[in-house]
Amino acid sequence: DSWPTQPPGLHLHGDNLAYVIYTSGSTGQPKGVGNTHGALAERLQWMQATYRLGASDVLMQKAPISFDVSVWECFWPLISGCRLVLAGPGEHRDPHRIAQLVQTYGVTTLHFVPPLLQLFIDEPLAAECTSLR
Repeated sequence: DSWPTQPPGLHLHGDNLAYVIYTSGSTGQPKGVGNTHGALAERLQWMQATYRLGASDVLMQKAPISFDVSVWECFWPLISGCRLVLAGPGEHRDPHRIAQLVQTYGVTTLHFVPPLLQLFIDEPLAAECTSLR
């Protein structure tokens, strides 16, 4: 068997669907929410323009893959050249473990929803996470 030598010739447009995430959102009713390639690219470009990650940065991907934040956590390093640290399954709920990973890998950037941010701030080891910016 031989591998193709040419790209598949896909002709994507920014309005094409990139992915669907299922959520109950604020309504409590399950529904699929689609995101386009263009919207994803704009979000990533905004993140990079706002927070300017580079080769010396380390981003931690800790959101479950079913959460929309996981998309930019995975793709942002690809456009910025920073390193990506993957938290293990369930570790996003453990502020002590997150702090350990930040210290071990020199994580500079990570995302928190407000309740988890408060738990992380209250974690004694978080005070020693000096690599975070």
